[in-house]
Amino acid sequence: MNNWDIFSHIPGNINNNDNGDVAVDHYHRYLEDIETLQSLGVNAYRFSISWARILPRGRFGEINPRGITFYNKIIDNLLSRGIEPFVTIHHNEMPQELEDWYGGWLIMCLNCVTFSCRKDFAYFSEICFKSFGDRVKYWATMNEPNLSRDLGYLMGKYPPGRCSKPFGNCSAGDSDIEPIVAMHNMLLSHAMAVDLYRNHFQSFGDRVKYWATMNEPNLSRDLGYLMGKYPPGRCSKPFGNCSAGDSDIEPIVAMHNMLLSHAMAVDLYRNHFQQKQGGSIGIVVNALMYEPLTNEGIRLLCGSENYRMEARNQALEKPRSVYLISMSSNSYASKAPTSKASAVLYVD
Repeated sequence: MNNWDIFSHIPGNINNNDNGDVAVDHYHRYLEDIETLQSLGVNAYRFSISWARILPRGRFGEINPRGITFYNKIIDNLLSRGIEPFVTIHHNEMPQELEDWYGGWLIMCLNCVTFSCRKDFAYFSEICFKSFGDRVKYWATMNEPNLSRDLGYLMGKYPPGRCSKPFGNCSAGDSDIEPIVAMHNMLLSHAMAVDLYRNHFQSFGDRVKYWATMNEPNLSRDLGYLMGKYPPGRCSKPFGNCSAGDSDIEPIVAMHNMLLSHAMAVDLYRNHFQQKQGGSIGIVVNALMYEPLTNEGIRLLCGSENYRMEARNQALEKPRSVYLISMSSNSYASKAPTSKASAVLYVD
């Protein structure tokens, strides 16, 4: 039983007094869910491992073999369908027994031997690395610990539901002190898990698989040498009011050198490091995302072959807008008319 099991069954904590006993029922329907992912063309899936499902009593009890089997099935089925598993070890959840024994993330001691949420988390992480690390290559220790801190110990809206006025109306807690203590312990636990993985499970020299030589060189060019808003702050009128620079020439020179530098770095990596390390290298570029203003625009872009021919003929007759549909790697697609979208282009 985890802390959410207890918290969600306390009347008033959840809207309509709902609970997570069944929820989306992923435990029983994971095969159906994975099939849906594959049908959508998804090639990566991030999921979290329930601490209480693996260690119902933390370090004070045995490993639950059924929990290990469940996540093995998920990982194996993902990989068999060409979907890369991205695993989060802790997602706002821990065995309730750890809350009962020593207050979970709130324990404060300098030389903890028996009671330590940090040692418990390191032990849980080690079991995950041992059990799944032969197939899982991408790990996150915790999901948004700042939200666990604020919602669990400042406002009391997440378990363990601790707070004090004026931040919330909880039966116990100190919103001035406890969020700091909890975050302190979570960050140290993160550090212990990372150190454990690096020293015992991650082979030296093969840690980084994806390299980007530069971040958005076109922005460095425009903002640094055209408008002068980034270092070195060079520009000329009418693009900006800088003390030095030539907005007609220098952006071209700067971009020329950045692209050649990118090419040299790629050539170096391919010829001396890629075969041994097995990684990829590319460059980060940005673009503006535009959404069609009307359904007619969508019809022209995504309709039948006749519509595509019509669109092509219109483009030959007069200038036509080009719509770039993209998504950044760390955010959802924006519904605004335009938004910045970044993409990493990897070249094997």
